[in-house]
Amino acid sequence: MNSQIQPSPKTLRQGTPFMLLVGQAVPVSPWPGELTVVDGRVWMTRQGDLQDHLLEPGRSVRLEPHAGAVIEPWAAGASATVQWRRLPQPVRLPGFVAAALALGLRGLAGLAGATAVALRGAETGLAALARKAASSARRAQVCISAGDSMASSGALK
Repeated sequence: MNSQIQPSPKTLRQGTPFMLLVGQAVPVSPWPGELTVVDGRVWMTRQGDLQDHLLEPGRSVRLEPHAGAVIEPWAAGASATVQWRRLPQPVRLPGFVAAALALGLRGLAGLAGATAVALRGAETGLAALARKAASSARRAQVCISAGDSMASSGALK
């Protein structure tokens, strides 16, 4: 036996390959993961699956959480080597936390929408002020120009 291959435990765990011994049925981890057959042939049955599966060397199978899979060597008197790799499981928040988070995000989205409306209103007001200031500046320029010409002509005393 290879020193890196361990005899299989009661359930498969993440890590080095495990040898399934003759006549030994082993439940696969309840975590989501990938089972790979390294050597030999493996018989796999899953809870709720009416069909059993024969896995050849090099074949990998992805298993969902709590798939209820059990594996054992295919042939009587034979052994097999398998490797289990646990896949990361998405974080699931409790229902009330998810609902509170969703409510908070909806509130934040509403606040952002109201801020956008207020900024558009401010933009409109500031644009009107800028137009009024430009108009006043043009009138003042006209008045200054007219005053200069009147003063230079001697009409003003």
